[in-house]
This record gives sequence, structure tokens and C-alpha cells, in this order.
Amino acid sequence: MKVLQVVHDLRLGGAERIAVTLCRGLVERGAQVTLLAVKGAGPQAEDLPQGDGFTMEILGVKRRPSWMLPLFLWDLARLLFGVMGALRRHRPDVVQTHIPEDDLVLCLAMALTGIGVHVPLVHSIHFYPDRQGRGLRTRLRTRAYRWMAGRAGKVFAVSEPVAAEFSERVGVPRSQLEVLSTGIDLSRFENPPSREMAREVLSLPSDRSVVLALGRVVRAKNYSGLVKSSRIVLEKFPDTLFVLVGDGDRMEAVKKEIAVIGVEASWVLLGSRSDVPLVLAVADLFVQSSDWEGLPVAVLEAMACRLPVVATAAGGTPDIIKDGETGRLVAVGDPTALADALLDLLADPQEAIKLGEAGFELVRSQYNQDAFLDREMSLLLACSGNQG
Repeated sequence: MKVLQVVHDLRLGGAERIAVTLCRGLVERGAQVTLLAVKGAGPQAEDLPQGDGFTMEILGVKRRPSWMLPLFLWDLARLLFGVMGALRRHRPDVVQTHIPEDDLVLCLAMALTGIGVHVPLVHSIHFYPDRQGRGLRTRLRTRAYRWMAGRAGKVFAVSEPVAAEFSERVGVPRSQLEVLSTGIDLSRFENPPSREMAREVLSLPSDRSVVLALGRVVRAKNYSGLVKSSRIVLEKFPDTLFVLVGDGDRMEAVKKEIAVIGVEASWVLLGSRSDVPLVLAVADLFVQSSDWEGLPVAVLEAMACRLPVVATAAGGTPDIIKDGETGRLVAVGDPTALADALLDLLADPQEAIKLGEAGFELVRSQYNQDAFLDREMSLLLACSGNQG
């Protein structure tokens, strides 16, 4: 089976991490995999498979915002023709996309080339793509998603909340969506570096409690809210250090928020990094402050490292964080509640350890990567009509 996986790039992000995991896992299971990166590569490229069975192609198309209409249309035309060319070159048995805009472009390209008549398109929905009101733009995009889903061989959703929201807002029958939860490769975290060594490598102090946040610095993650929470935490635990790993279009806003609140001495911004096991090893607590999520890969990876997690009840996060059982779960958009949960665990290290162990057991038993990849391979084979 020849599989074409499509991503925007290989930045530090959950959807991109899943695409890389699929490339490796599907090659190991005998598939011929091509990864098509719309914009470029990124730090996660070093985790891609090597040798026979895998190729990567970069289109190099940078998509400008829609308000720059002439350039936006030029980028869209370049992207569409680039994707059509890639489809003709690689002639896959099945195509899988991971980002909403790529879903729409691939669907149109497959219709224009005629390849979609014989080759199924599989959409992986990692989050619901439109969250900004019910204006004309949202209505048009919703219709486009409905058209896309109607032509798809299968639509995967990473969690039941994502599947339910997509079904309700796009108008697609819930039965058309398959929930396929992410799996974590526990072997990546089996022999972590010591906390002392990890902090030395990253030039972090050894004598301060570290609260770690990891992920793309975008509006969905609400890191500005986390900065507000940090001020509350620092009033009681002034030696706490907040470490943010990631980059994105909200980085300047986060830096400004840190400066305005006056907590610069308690924040370290490490930028985007691919050495996730090393980064997680520096932390005492892991925090997710998101306003929306699908099924957060970073949270699962933190749990795989036995880190106690404090998270907002965004998207599929309540599927994995049960408050007081596998972590601490708080309401979305409530910096005070987030701070209170962090304070509770900083004040009670034994409770933090207990929650970290419970989180690890959940990931080990229910979010096993091999089971995830076996099911993915089986579903793609069924979609393509290929029996292997």
C-alpha cells in the first residue's frame, strides 16, 4: 500500500507529531509512505524514518493571510498545482491529511486530477477548525468542510468531543466519523536523563521548582492566561520557574504579557525544540492552559514521563485527565483556577507524585502506540481496498 501523508510543515505541534509517528509506524508495517510538506520541514524532521519505504517532498509554498488577497490567491494557486503534481508523481493508494486547510486543498486537487475517483482521501481531524463566530467566512468554510467530508473515504477524529463538534457544526452524520485516539511511544521515555543533567543542558537552575508548558505558541494555547496564573503562583511560591517550549505567532504577545505583569525573572522561553524527553525531564509539573484542543499529545507525553499534569478541560483533555485521579482538571479560561491547582500540587509533592504515577498507568494501558498504529494500518487498508 502506498500512502501519501500531508502536513503543513514539521513544527513542534501535536498534529505534526502524529504525522511523523504514522510515517514511522506505517513503514514498519510494510507500507510505502511519502510525506508531503506544504511549507517546509522543521525540528520534527529528524524523527522521520530513513531508508527504503519512505520519501519526503517539500512544496515550499508559504500561504499568506486572506486579507492580502492577491498574494493569498497566488499562494493558493501554487499550492493547488503543486499538490496536483505530487498526486500524479506518487500515485498513492490512499491520501491522509492532518490540517484543515490542507484537507480542503487536497480534496479539490483530487477532484480536479480525477485521482479521487479511485483513491480515498482520509481526513484526520485533530481539532474543530472554526471557532470564531458565525459570520460569512465561517459559513463558507463550514460548507467547504461538508463537501470535503462527503467526498472522503473516512474522517478520523482524535477524540469523541472533536467528533461530536465536527458532526454538529458541519452537519455530517456522527456515524461517518471514526474516533482514533493517539498512541504514545513509551520507549522514547524509558531512560530519561536525570533532572540535574537535563537542567544543566538547558542552563536552568537546579534549586527551583519548574512548571513546564510545551506546544505551539498560538491563540488556542492561551499562554497569556498562563502568565496571569503564574503571577498568582509566584505570590506563594516565589522561587517557581515557568518554562515555555515552543514558538508561534503569539510569542510576542506572550513576551509582552510577561513584561507587563512583571514576572520576567520567573519565566524562561526556550523556543522550539525537538528533544522532548530532555525537555520534559527538567519539570516538576506540566501545565496545559488551552482554550481548545483535540487530544493533546504533549499532555500524553508528559504523563508518559510520570509528570503530574494540570490542564484545562478543553476538547478531549477530560478523556485523559480526571480531576484528582490522573491529574488536575480546571475550567477553560480561568487563570485563578489554574493557579490554584498548580499551588495545590506545589504544596503537596506526595499528591503530585501519586497523580503522576496514575497518569503514567493510564497512558501505558490505554494509549499504546502499537495498538494505535495497528488500527490505523487496518483502517487505511480497508479504505484503499488493499489487502496488504
